[in-house]
Amino acid sequence: MSLQAVKQTNRQTGNLTGFPSVDKPWTRFYTQTEKEAAIPEGSMFDYLYEQNKAYPSETAIEYYGRKITYQELFRSIDQCCRNLAALGIKKGDIVTIQSLPLPQVIILIYALTRMGACGNMLYPDAKAKDVVSSMKKTSSDLLIVIDKMLSGYETELPDSFRSTIILLNVADQMPFLPGMIVRKAAAYHQQNHKLHTITWKAFIGGKGEDYEENHDADLPAFMLRTGGTTGIPKEVVLSSRCFNAVSAGVYHAQMCSKWQRRKNSLLLMPPFIAFGISSGIHNSLTFGTKLIIVLDVTPSAISKYFLKYKPNYITVGTVHVEQLLEDLGKSSHDLSCIEMLAVGGEAMSAAFEEKLQQFLHNIHCPITPIKGYGLTETCGCVIAETMQAHRTGSVGIPISLANMKVIDPDTGRELSYNQSGEICLSSAGIMQGYYQNRQATDDIITVENGERWLHTGDIGMISEDGLLTISGRIKRIITCREGVLYHKVFPLLLEDQIARLPGVQEICIVGKPDETVGNTLVAYVVPEEPAQFEQVKNRISSYCSAELETYERPAEYRCLDQMPRTLIGKVDYRALEQMALKDMP
Repeated sequence: MSLQAVKQTNRQTGNLTGFPSVDKPWTRFYTQTEKEAAIPEGSMFDYLYEQNKAYPSETAIEYYGRKITYQELFRSIDQCCRNLAALGIKKGDIVTIQSLPLPQVIILIYALTRMGACGNMLYPDAKAKDVVSSMKKTSSDLLIVIDKMLSGYETELPDSFRSTIILLNVADQMPFLPGMIVRKAAAYHQQNHKLHTITWKAFIGGKGEDYEENHDADLPAFMLRTGGTTGIPKEVVLSSRCFNAVSAGVYHAQMCSKWQRRKNSLLLMPPFIAFGISSGIHNSLTFGTKLIIVLDVTPSAISKYFLKYKPNYITVGTVHVEQLLEDLGKSSHDLSCIEMLAVGGEAMSAAFEEKLQQFLHNIHCPITPIKGYGLTETCGCVIAETMQAHRTGSVGIPISLANMKVIDPDTGRELSYNQSGEICLSSAGIMQGYYQNRQATDDIITVENGERWLHTGDIGMISEDGLLTISGRIKRIITCREGVLYHKVFPLLLEDQIARLPGVQEICIVGKPDETVGNTLVAYVVPEEPAQFEQVKNRISSYCSAELETYERPAEYRCLDQMPRTLIGKVDYRALEQMALKDMP
């Protein structure tokens, strides 16, 4: 009997199969209602409206003291749709957006999905050639951009650039006093007078035209770039169904005692990444929480926001939490207001988890930090810890409506519990595909018995109770040779062990090509005290000599003040690999 036949038989009889994707042991952490929850139909706007239409006077967004109710938000979305229609935007069109998190962008996010148009989200550092190339590739004829961002490259735009540009200003939605101060600092003077520009105020104040409402959940809603650490960035196409499925799945995951309307949610993720739109914006607003928007989403600003706004629900990257501990780790502030702190984006060592838990205790916050896992291709979070399902080193269980398995990377066969292999995820949040790249899509998505599976490229294992632990990444495996024997080194495993040693603030291990052994290991270390680097290096070296195999031991140690990071806050190990190459003889 084939493996698939065995799975099918055991599924029908209710027997355990030994295969997590069939047994789904994590479902014991969910109530029957949560297990049977339906994916919301319609557009992202439809879901937002249905969740909040009965609460028109409640605050949806707060921006530097300016409060926007759901009624005002719905009215602005409708007006935005009408004026986009007046510019010729219709169902199926693609609109390019380059911005930080602003109220105008949230209005645009829901207006586009209400019309059935798609947002092409660019990184803030995209320059003239990037903008022109992206708009040409996507047949986009409308650019919406923060005016100060445009000023950085507008004179480099070719004379042939004839697309309409809507200019956003960070001060437009602020109250008078802070708006007056910021507007002076953010003053913009157009340099390229050949460009066809219109301010947001002039745009949104127009009369507009009638438009056709979209209720199709499967129309492309946004194109978001992959992080770019594995090669040339690709455009990930995500539909309203993707975002709605993730939102509903997270809502039914018990990540806090209860999601409550009128509580505060602090937006610390940008709108040009999937997590920013899903976990940052869509989840908060569909849950009915007040979304607090701030301009500076860098880690250095996080402490002042925590103290000023006293947020209840926060989703942040590991890099933000590291800064929070550095700024407030020795303080006795009362932040018992925090009811959920979800952390993702970069793996945390066991030592760091313990340090974070102690910090929460010190600020009178009786919660366990929630870790999660997801990709741009999964529309953000698809695995998360809950109040019941959490363990040091784990990233949790599938959110409701999702599935997972671990496979042998060589054969593709599903592995049983506590066996290490490639993590595969199944969810309605999985991307429709890479834009105009069928081959790359087929390389990462497979369909089995009607179920779409995304191959993450990450290595991990699933415990008997359904918790996922990540141990490395297939594309970050370093191959080393001892004589005629080849060994695979998983840097994340080594980093997790070494990060526990005293004096080590952060460590990243990369491979450097070597003709004799294939690769030697180079350890980049950020010591807690730079002056103590030699002592820290000796401590690491002694530990590695005693605890690790010869091929797992770094051959070189290099001191850094801080790790290079990608635009979304992850350690840029590709940059470190290039640094190692430059130092080769």
